[in-house]
Amino acid sequence: RQLQEMQPDLVVLDMGGNDFYVGGLNRQTYEERLKSIVYMIQENVPQVSIIISCPQDLYRRYHNVKDCAPAAEI
Repeated sequence: RQLQEMQPDLVVLDMGGNDFYVGGLNRQTYEERLKSIVYMIQENVPQVSIIISCPQDLYRRYHNVKDCAPAAEI
């Protein structure tokens, strides 16, 4: 509803690592959720441009979270 009211020209989705930070990345679920968000935005504001950013590097207990690269590929 807010998107329809605001009619933005640009939406920025800043994806975090919460979906895979501790439990690992489920590629299929992550991709489906991301697509669902994009489709919902496009459905409500068809002419909007969308930028998706993702975590580049995350560290947990001094170890690199390796799922950042596959998440960025999606």
